Amino acid sequence: MNRFKIALTDKHLVLKNQDEISAFSIFNSSKFIKLHNENGSTISFSLHLKSTLQCLGVCHFSKGYNGLFQSPCVGSFGGFEFLDSVSLELKELFILAVLNCLQTDGAVKVNIILPPDIYNLGNNAQVFSILHGQGFSCARSELNQYINVEEYELQKSVSHGNRKRINNCLKAGFEFKQMETENAKTAYQVIVKNRTNRNFPITMKWSALEKMIELFKTKMVFLGVYDQGQLIASAICINVTQSTLYVFYWGDVPGYETLSPIALLSNQIIEYGKRNSYKIIDIGTSSENSIPNIGLFNFKKNIEFHTCLKLYLTKAF
Repeated sequence: MNRFKIALTDKHLVLKNQDEISAFSIFNSSKFIKLHNENGSTISFSLHLKSTLQCLGVCHFSKGYNGLFQSPCVGSFGGFEFLDSVSLELKELFILAVLNCLQTDGAVKVNIILPPDIYNLGNNAQVFSILHGQGFSCARSELNQYINVEEYELQKSVSHGNRKRINNCLKAGFEFKQMETENAKTAYQVIVKNRTNRNFPITMKWSALEKMIELFKTKMVFLGVYDQGQLIASAICINVTQSTLYVFYWGDVPGYETLSPIALLSNQIIEYGKRNSYKIIDIGTSSENSIPNIGLFNFKKNIEFHTCLKLYLTKAF
């Protein structure tokens, strides 16, 4: 793998394709990048102190056809992540150095998906300002929904209709459980049935998800609702950052529409987040190509999920 270093300031340098980067989100970690580094097409850049080589910031890009570079290579988001202590000036120097490297590598177009604003609103604002100043524009803005775990209370946070559905599920004897990793495929199969029934695509094949589970182990969480021992609703979640649990996939099997076990599952995902000291549950986007899915948005809103933006940036060189 091609590596190099660039002196950025008297105290800072930029390294390319370092083996271990783990201080940031899972999507910018070395393990995730290596997992999806087909044909050596993914490159990473990291910002370091010269004295200790402490990593202060990171980003990665995959190189596609016709000079297209994009971040993330796959996954929910990519972009530039920094420690809170990094100044705006240093962020700008790092970002400009990375963009220059991409151009040297033949970039004709660069696409970047920023994290949802709830992950780090201040950093997103600064990175967007820098990139916009370099000619990036917003190609899409999606509605991303999340919940602040500490503020959640069932009686206050959830609509009357959804509280009724949750109670009906409990009266029917449905049980919530954290699933063992060896039952992950069963959780996945429930989601496939759900998406097939709704004519929605499944974006990750089981073989790819299985590799991710093997690599990240404890960062993958599987939660389920059972009816007399039969799994009827499941969620595949990812510990994206130390304080954030991302609901990657979730769904229930056809035939339970009147009881809505997904309502119970959503409530229990949040309670799971409370028990495990998460601050944010990220439930993903409720729009596509900037067009809201009204039904999905309202369902999440009725469970008291809040809304923030998730921006997709682009630039042609």
